[in-house]
Amino acid sequence: MKFGEKVRDLRKKHSLTQDELAQCLGINKRTIIGWERDGRYPRSVEMLEKMADIFHVPLTYLQPSISHLSLLSYLPAES
Repeated sequence: MKFGEKVRDLRKKHSLTQDELAQCLGINKRTIIGWERDGRYPRSVEMLEKMADIFHVPLTYLQPSISHLSLLSYLPAES
């Protein structure tokens, strides 16, 4: 299951709207939409930790199979 599918599934199981989840996380609703529909990922492990706490799931359940976040940290800075 892809990250966005997991987020949508967990959000619905917890009876949360995209607006409500965004408020819980302190982010914009468009970010939630991007995760669920566009295949985007949170930019920080802290955001994944918040989501794991809200949904009562292990952090590893939400992490992409290939650590997208780790790959970002190794990319060279643009000059």
